[in-house]
Amino acid sequence: MFRNKHGTWRVLLSPLVRQISQAEVHRNYLQVKQDLQSMLQPEVERVLHDPALAQGSWSTRVRLA
Repeated sequence: MFRNKHGTWRVLLSPLVRQISQAEVHRNYLQVKQDLQSMLQPEVERVLHDPALAQGSWSTRVRLA
């Protein structure tokens, strides 16, 4: 967004680079979800198995689906 010389707000639209299908968006979403789970699971396990970190009551509720 920018103001033109008359002080009116204008929006610049980006040109369409390529079409993205709903299937591509969904595949990307699933890949990101899987990547995050694979990064978080070892950390959650580490926290749950470290007595110094697992003392809080929250530790019994933390589970990855």
